[in-house]
Amino acid sequence: MVVSHDDAQDVLQNTFLQIHLHLAQLRNAEQERAWVFKIATNEALQWLRSKHEWVSMEDEDTGVYGGNAGNADWSEFAEADIFLDNLP
Repeated sequence: MVVSHDDAQDVLQNTFLQIHLHLAQLRNAEQERAWVFKIATNEALQWLRSKHEWVSMEDEDTGVYGGNAGNADWSEFAEADIFLDNLP
């Protein structure tokens, strides 16, 4: 959703802040990954709305939504995965 690496870092930082501020509201620990994903999605959408920059999720070559997510470099999410694994 977010194109720039710096902007992605900002969204990630805001995501971690929201997780920290609202951790007490997590009612079902089994749902923590979905909860964190929802927060991250909301933060990214909020950032996009504030910048008025919309990026299509449709792959220009295939016309399929989600594009080449299977070929994406997910290494930047390692911090989030470590954080999730260490949640109480």
